[in-house]
Amino acid sequence: MSWAGSGDERCRAEIGYAIAAKYWGQGIATRVVKIAVGEAFRDFPEVQRLQAYVVVENRLQ
Repeated sequence: MSWAGSGDERCRAEIGYAIAAKYWGQGIATRVVKIAVGEAFRDFPEVQRLQAYVVVENRLQ
């Protein structure tokens, strides 16, 4: 998780992950992100927005 820490960005953080294709579609990333989001808001109370970007080319075939 990372954030800029100043100005309008001070309350915003980003989260990201990569997972090997053979593990896609098993719900692994979904479970981990749910845990990570809860931990992030608990451990970093100054964060009000957690965002992620999607790579659309990484879709389940």
